[in-house]
Amino acid sequence: MAQMYTVPYAAGQRLGFTCDMADNNTVEIVKIEPDGRFAACGVPMGTILAVQGQPIANSAALMDIVHGWLASAPKTEQSLQLTVVPMAADRKAFITKQESSRDSSAVLHRVRHVPGQRLGFTCDMINGEVVIVNIEPDGQFAATGVPMGVISAAQGQVITDTEQLMALVQEWMSTAAQTQRLFEVSVTAMSSERKAQIMQQEATYVREPPS
Repeated sequence: MAQMYTVPYAAGQRLGFTCDMADNNTVEIVKIEPDGRFAACGVPMGTILAVQGQPIANSAALMDIVHGWLASAPKTEQSLQLTVVPMAADRKAFITKQESSRDSSAVLHRVRHVPGQRLGFTCDMINGEVVIVNIEPDGQFAATGVPMGVISAAQGQVITDTEQLMALVQEWMSTAAQTQRLFEVSVTAMSSERKAQIMQQEATYVREPPS
């Protein structure tokens, strides 16, 4: 049964959740971080039906509303209203196990927008995962300490392909100067052996003459 939850704005505290599209084309909260606002306000894992009174059809629509709220809430002091159908216990156990195995070693990095400075990274699909295969030393990813490795989530969304990631990057870059919002990305750093192998591969790609 759907329930409404109210999340007041709290400066400096993350909302602390990850959402994903479920098989039945609904948006599910698949992770609640214990130190975030969602946990503090009792928001459960489950299906999000509406946010701020607007029906939610996909995770991109959800994040648009959330980001708009985060940008305006310091001035308006408006709360975030969510309608959520709490997840069944068996589904919650399955999802929790899946999420913990997916990103147990992932580290959340926050990248601040710097006008004129590139993010400076290249990603690729490897064995069904989105992998950062190159970090350019003069870019914002390097300056923030983002490593080469597997990207499991960005901007609160589970990442399943490079197109999804780049759409989030482009949306953030187009608005970050106004909103001052950070780009949040969870990365599992690759081993030094794997990193050396990938860097050697990338170097050969760079040296190939243009056709």
